[in-house]
Amino acid sequence: MHASPIRNSALAAALALAALALAPPAARAQSYAAPDAGTGVARIGFVQGPVAVQRGDSDTSTQAVLNAPVLGADYVTTGAGARAEIQLDDVTALRLGPNVQLRFTRLDASRREMQLAEGTVDLRVLRANAAPAQIDTPSVAVRPASEGSVRVSVDADGGTRVAVRSGRADVLTPQGTRSLVPGTTLVAYGLAAQPVIQYQAALASDDFDRFNGDRDIGELRALSLAYAPPGVAGVNDLASYGTWYDDTTYGQIWVPTLIAPGWAPYRDGRWAWEDRYGWTWIGYEPWGWAPYHYGRWFHHPHRGWAWVPARAAVAWSPALVSFVTFGGGPGLGFDTIGWLPLAPFEPFSPWWGTGASFVTFNRTSFVPYNPAYWRHWHGDARYDGITAVRRQQFLAGDFAHVVRVPPDRLRKIELVHGSLPVAPTDANLRFTAHPAPPQLAVRTTTFRRTFAGDSAVTPRTAFAQQRAAFEQHRTLAAPAIDPWARFGKDRTTTGAVTNRTAPAAHGVTVIDGAAQPSQPAPPETRRGAHASAAWSRFEASSPASSRTETHGGVTVHDLSGPHEAAPRTTETTHAGPARATETTRTTETTRAPEVTHAAPAPPPRYVPPQSAPRTTQSAPAPQGGHAGAQGHHAEHGSAHR
Repeated sequence: MHASPIRNSALAAALALAALALAPPAARAQSYAAPDAGTGVARIGFVQGPVAVQRGDSDTSTQAVLNAPVLGADYVTTGAGARAEIQLDDVTALRLGPNVQLRFTRLDASRREMQLAEGTVDLRVLRANAAPAQIDTPSVAVRPASEGSVRVSVDADGGTRVAVRSGRADVLTPQGTRSLVPGTTLVAYGLAAQPVIQYQAALASDDFDRFNGDRDIGELRALSLAYAPPGVAGVNDLASYGTWYDDTTYGQIWVPTLIAPGWAPYRDGRWAWEDRYGWTWIGYEPWGWAPYHYGRWFHHPHRGWAWVPARAAVAWSPALVSFVTFGGGPGLGFDTIGWLPLAPFEPFSPWWGTGASFVTFNRTSFVPYNPAYWRHWHGDARYDGITAVRRQQFLAGDFAHVVRVPPDRLRKIELVHGSLPVAPTDANLRFTAHPAPPQLAVRTTTFRRTFAGDSAVTPRTAFAQQRAAFEQHRTLAAPAIDPWARFGKDRTTTGAVTNRTAPAAHGVTVIDGAAQPSQPAPPETRRGAHASAAWSRFEASSPASSRTETHGGVTVHDLSGPHEAAPRTTETTHAGPARATETTRTTETTRAPEVTHAAPAPPPRYVPPQSAPRTTQSAPAPQGGHAGAQGHHAEHGSAHR
């Protein structure tokens, strides 16, 4: 006799709640908001042509890419013929035309303010109850008063033109507030303390207005899909690149389509450093914003990887993963850094928190591999969910050659609780390996003017000071956590390394991004990497011990040994020769094998669902499930890497 779907759903829900009750406190909440003002994050939702971001915590100017974050005090500039969109949330977007010089002075839930020094932008509000946003120019401040579209232009002399395309806007001056509706263009010039105001006929529509209209189509459709909580940007992309299904355990889930064999969440992209959030994931998939910063991933037995959106409004997260290190144990250095997506209700130890810099460098502990613990949690690791890269590549911002870590290679990993003990480099400040064109440099003279509105800019910690913080907190003292201790039994993995000078703590020294031993091990305890017979499976003489696959320009080194059929029946692989080598080291424990890579491949690029230009066309409608209306997807540029 078969159980009813209602009974199955209730049982699954009960099991999920039971797992949540047993989980550590970090697993019981999925809201990790940084409490201080000015910590909001906007998304680059569209890039076409030359666009750059100059960070507010350094002089680094990086080429803008789809799904890159924008924080308060960041500059965004565009070149000739460029188009860009910055999504402040799910209902508010700022569209940029060519030759724009813009600075975000404030980005948080209650206040979004930006200074337009030159160029043309359009502020689009899709719902009347959206959080307030304001554009400050050298003469006036402009604030939408209802849902609609307001276009603001600033010329080289600081003169301002404001035209409302739909809805209503308020123009703020020291002499009072003026309401503006469609059909009239307000012209302002002079100092913001006493601007001269005139009115002209409405501006004629042009290509920039047509671009804005095309962008509205998909974003308005997305509002009718209530699969994600309010405030989550990027949900309009999901219908075009995947399918929604009703799952008996988690409710509505989203499954991406047109993904390469061997793909997993957080595998196609790069890690960048943000001073308020630490290591931040930039997904190269055109939909790679909402699924990487809200909600969790799990491997569905029939549909493959699936995203579970948060069921209530939650704060933006730089990533929802667990970091792992390979080989040598805490305090003895590591050559490989890995990460895996977290499934619903799994324990999570955020690496960002409270305080002026938000990242707490001295709150780190390492948990050795425990089979019982990993069977209970971190289920995504069983489906090749762990992605890894060598430490040197991580610090160089090179994520074109990643390593896929299968389940049978988990014995020599350690879970990182808290901040990853890796000091960022200048390369980690960039969103892509390509430098920003010189013509996109911020013209500082245009921002020396006096702007209307609040001139206070979100304070940012200079990158040099962030690196100095690592030097000040470079000795990390945190005991290894036994996740089973709460059950009254000591199940710590045998052979766990302890610091001999501090039995309850691991001493890790962070120097230029490398974890080094605070003290060398006594000579009598040292041994080579092959002292254990377990390492025989990594011998280079075994031709079946590794393989290299190339999918869409991304080189994946698979260390899974003899390969069996992939979990998904649709997956196909093209195995190529890859040679694994080992480096003998003299430490207390062994390290993961080093992989010798072939010549670097071209920068990886995501293959979109269709090759035709996507500024005015829609993707093919997804089949089956609850896909709903077809979304209008964002173009991600021809060189987003």
